[in-house]
Amino acid sequence: MASKNKARRARLSPEAAAPMIPKELKIALLVAIPFAALAALVLGWSRWFPVPPERLVEVVWRHDCACASNWMKGLRAEGFVVRDFELDDLSSSRKQWQVPASIDGCHPGHYMGYFLDGHLTPAVLRRLALERPKGIGLQKRDTVKPDAEGKLQIVSSQLMLIDASGAATVWPEPPANEGGPEPSTLK
Repeated sequence: MASKNKARRARLSPEAAAPMIPKELKIALLVAIPFAALAALVLGWSRWFPVPPERLVEVVWRHDCACASNWMKGLRAEGFVVRDFELDDLSSSRKQWQVPASIDGCHPGHYMGYFLDGHLTPAVLRRLALERPKGIGLQKRDTVKPDAEGKLQIVSSQLMLIDASGAATVWPEPPANEGGPEPSTLK
């Protein structure tokens, strides 16, 4: 009778019913599960916590471009989130953003549905977000002249609003005393 009770307890006991999991498998699962959760969080971050469009600037640039990093650094310092991609060929991005063939800067950008060409300041981007002018892009055209040492210096700049046909019209800058929208407006 005692052996019958012992056999019955063995069948009902959870230890007897549970399959034996090797210790190595348990350790592997303990390591893999947190890493999988972390990977899911990282990969889904932008979907779960999207960047507001008025703060997101996308920039593509070529390796031989020496000026893009300073421009992007300035935008980041002003609170913009810059997603940059170093590419050998910028033509697919130019086509996607509808950049006219006549505009061939070394680091085109994209902001709130507009293509960007030139070193547009954070104040200009904030103004672009507020005013939303009719057009497909904004270009900063610089007039450069050599200085006494022969180095090229920017002597004047002009903002040009580009329409769908590729035509450019001057997008006047606000008077110097206004300085554009306050930085806190779109942060």
